[in-house]
Amino acid sequence: MGLSKKSQLVGIDIGSHSIKIVQLLQKKKQFELLNAGLVPLPENTFEDGMTKNPNLVSEAVKQLISSEKIKTKFAVISISGESVVIKKINIPKMSEQELAESIKMEAEQYIPFDIKDVNIDFTILGTVVKEPDAESEDTDEQMEVLLVAAKKDIIEQRESILLNAGLKPVVFDLDVFAAKNNFSLNYDEKMDEVVSIVNIGASVTNIGIIEGGSAGFTRDILLGGNKFTETIQKQLKVDYEDAEKMKLGLNVTEDNKDKIVSIIMEDTDVIASEIQKSIEFYSTAANRNVEKIFLSGGSSKISGINQLLSEKLGVSVETLDPLKKVSVNKKIFDPEYIDYISPMIAIATGLAIRRFDDSD
Repeated sequence: MGLSKKSQLVGIDIGSHSIKIVQLLQKKKQFELLNAGLVPLPENTFEDGMTKNPNLVSEAVKQLISSEKIKTKFAVISISGESVVIKKINIPKMSEQELAESIKMEAEQYIPFDIKDVNIDFTILGTVVKEPDAESEDTDEQMEVLLVAAKKDIIEQRESILLNAGLKPVVFDLDVFAAKNNFSLNYDEKMDEVVSIVNIGASVTNIGIIEGGSAGFTRDILLGGNKFTETIQKQLKVDYEDAEKMKLGLNVTEDNKDKIVSIIMEDTDVIASEIQKSIEFYSTAANRNVEKIFLSGGSSKISGINQLLSEKLGVSVETLDPLKKVSVNKKIFDPEYIDYISPMIAIATGLAIRRFDDSD
């Protein structure tokens, strides 16, 4: 089965808490939802982006593909966390071919891993002209490059997981870029604004700041929804599943209500502090302020989290709708199920938007 630009792709987001899958059909300028689903993973399946039980994850992917009746074998997948480095760098102007030949040497000074252990990619963002110094009229013409490095072991393991599930990964992306692509599709009217997309996963929070439709800043924080769950577990002495439900406002009693609210407020404050550092860093460097934050990920379902973050950060916070401009047939998809799953499929939907010509 060969690839073509009309071949169907499926976006797969393998998180530490669950696997999300989305398939879209492109009709002229609009996408239509073909499939969307998720399957939970046992606690502690992943640690630092790697799993000691890849067969279990492969079986979960296979189960999801089967239950959603997905026929295509071609998948788009993404990674994030401490195994990934994303940096904007300025280097002397050169051709793309020259950069491809010298990128490893350029990258070594920016990457905290052995260069042999990473896969490297880059995008030339544009030309930067430096101001002439006092002693010279010459300008040193440079170019701005987005450098991306990802550890080979995590890529190879994800590839193996998909191959064992009967799928062929054709595009590897990053979570933060997938979230940006989703936003660009659904909120194109916001492209002139400076906004932040914050995807709070179970163990990693992806922060992306979009300026003029392009990524102005990206950062992954090794902190996510598990912090709420673990604190509830510890302080209320309940198991993981009960703590997960309580985090989302289920099984809350009069006896534990105040305690859970207090935990949510305290842990939201910790995450907000990290988001604030990123926003302040960007604002100082770019001399522009973030006008709005769009929240996605499982923890965006926590009651009141938008208001708590907004109060802490002094910026309006809205829950991202990853299917805002995607056609969803209500005769096929239960609206309640779509409402339930939507906050968790922003990355998978962003991956499903990718086309084969993107992977060239």
